[in-house]
Amino acid sequence: MKRSEGYKDMKEQKPMTQEELMDKFCTNVKAVCKAKGLATGVLELKAGMSRGYFSKLNKATKEVGLYTAYRIANTIGCDLKELLEDDMWRKTRIAELEAELKALKEGDQRKDDQDDL
Repeated sequence: MKRSEGYKDMKEQKPMTQEELMDKFCTNVKAVCKAKGLATGVLELKAGMSRGYFSKLNKATKEVGLYTAYRIANTIGCDLKELLEDDMWRKTRIAELEAELKALKEGDQRKDDQDDL
């Protein structure tokens, strides 16, 4: 690919609005918390935020600053860039399903081991 072609592709991409970016961030934070079994109350405490402030962020009614977004990402063990990706919720759901499958397999294995006794 020529250098000018890459630039042309970048130029054609429409930048996200602030609302779209906030919505994506909040959706991804919720998905990661759900997948990790992290309650919002725990996240609030670990990130050092009040319940009301976090509630507004969670509903995407409050703009989040860069430092706050970084603290949230760090608290839930993600890279900030990941929380802004389009398909983060898909990746998170896949990880969630893989964890459930692993738990089911382990449960079946334990059951088989008990049956052998």
